[in-house]
Amino acid sequence: MRTRQNSWERLREQTVTQLVAAALAEDREAFRQLWWNWCCIQETEALMARWLRSPDSAAAPHHVRRCNDSS
Repeated sequence: MRTRQNSWERLREQTVTQLVAAALAEDREAFRQLWWNWCCIQETEALMARWLRSPDSAAAPHHVRRCNDSS
C-alpha cells in the first residue's frame, strides 16, 4: 500500500511541475490537458478512499470512464 501511495505522490508532484511549466510557457493546450489530468488525480484519490471504506461501491468504474472520455 505504501508503494502505491508513493506512486500517487510522485504523479501528483510531476503533474504540478508540468502544469507550472506549461503556464509559464503559455502553452494553453498542454495546460488544459495537464489540468484535466490533475482533476482526474484528485477525483480518483477521493473515490479510491471512499471505495476502500466501502468495497462494493460502484463509483470507481464510473470515474474511470469519465477520465478516459476526455479526448
